[in-house]
Amino acid sequence: MLLNFKPILLFAVIITAISCEKIIPFTSDITESKLVVNSLFDNTQRWNIHVSKSLSVIDNAELTGVENASVIISDSIGNIIETLLHDSGGFYAGGIIPQTNNTYRIDVSANNFTSVYALETLPNNIPILSVDTSSIININNEKELQFDINFSDPSEETNYYILGVDVGFWEFYDLGAGFLDSSFIEMTIPLYSNDQSSNDNETNNKDGTILFEDLLFNGQNKNLSVYSYIEDISWSASPITFDYIHVNLFNISEATYLYKRSYSIHQNTSGNPFAQAVQVYSNITNGFGIFGGAQIDTFSL
Repeated sequence: MLLNFKPILLFAVIITAISCEKIIPFTSDITESKLVVNSLFDNTQRWNIHVSKSLSVIDNAELTGVENASVIISDSIGNIIETLLHDSGGFYAGGIIPQTNNTYRIDVSANNFTSVYALETLPNNIPILSVDTSSIININNEKELQFDINFSDPSEETNYYILGVDVGFWEFYDLGAGFLDSSFIEMTIPLYSNDQSSNDNETNNKDGTILFEDLLFNGQNKNLSVYSYIEDISWSASPITFDYIHVNLFNISEATYLYKRSYSIHQNTSGNPFAQAVQVYSNITNGFGIFGGAQIDTFSL
């Protein structure tokens, strides 16, 4: 049996897990729907954009993708690089992979909507220098995996990061009466960190990743320790032997960082009547959403 549990094995997949529509609290000033554009792009995949529309809380329409939009990717001086084609459900796909250090502009237009645009630069690659792993028993007598990730942070700029760990392994099940079954599991394992630079305690990223910035270690060699509970990875009694471990360090843009941070806080406070409402960051001019880039470096074990 083959099962696939990859919630975010690649950065662009995140857009399928985030809110593709923007629901706007009703005020007398909001009389028209606006375009919502979501694209978290990286150096490993072709363009993949989702276009939808905003709704007020009094709008009873279904949340659906906008399928008749014009989606154009240009360079920083306006030369058209690619016109994306609609796939399904408001997703628009291209054939070109974004390149490091290039600045891109997205223009989206559709009938009965104000046109929107955004500018974003794909950051430089920051390589992982080493990864050490170990199995530990924490103070609560629980089994954990510890990952010590080392990389060198550039000094000439402020950098923002996401750290994620993907694993693949066979899980075996005893069905009784001498019968066994197995599944190959591929997943991004849930992580937490006690590092002061991590926003983990504040944002509690539900996609299992660690979000952080270099405010406390700008220009230094950084060793980041992250942990994962064994019980969160495997639900069978059989010991885990990983077929692969991929440690992914995302060097993300400031816009991507602000969006991910505000969206995570929004998720954690949504539905709490005692929490202050959090506005999710947007860099889409005349509309809503995110056009954000990341450079991925993967260390395989």
